Amino acid sequence: MTKKTSNHFFIFEQTSVVPNAKIDILEESTTPDGRPKIAYRCRLQESNVKNSNRRIYSNEICESIVDKLSGKANSRSLLMEIDHPMFAAGSSDPMQLKKRATVVEINNCGAVMRNIGFQNGEIIGEMETLSGLT
Repeated sequence: MTKKTSNHFFIFEQTSVVPNAKIDILEESTTPDGRPKIAYRCRLQESNVKNSNRRIYSNEICESIVDKLSGKANSRSLLMEIDHPMFAAGSSDPMQLKKRATVVEINNCGAVMRNIGFQNGEIIGEMETLSGLT
């Protein structure tokens, strides 16, 4: 796969920051009003490796996650919210935090997942930035 040089930088978190060098830029464009749009691919999760949350996900679990999410990704209905679910309107109530973890605020979404797959022990996602943030 050839890598394109890009003027854009990403902070993409998967319990650790993905280095820019490990993000494959697929497309770069601008909206009619001049805002940049980027499509990119990167690893979202590795199987059988302890992550920063001290969890290990087996191949079976990773395959199950991909199976459940692939339809939503293919239909462009799997949105990625910035800082989700870190903030719950200043609440420290456990029930409010749990509820917030299940809700995606569309106004805070910065990308949509276009495709997701599992191969060679990695969940790979293909995402596209959204231009609606102001």
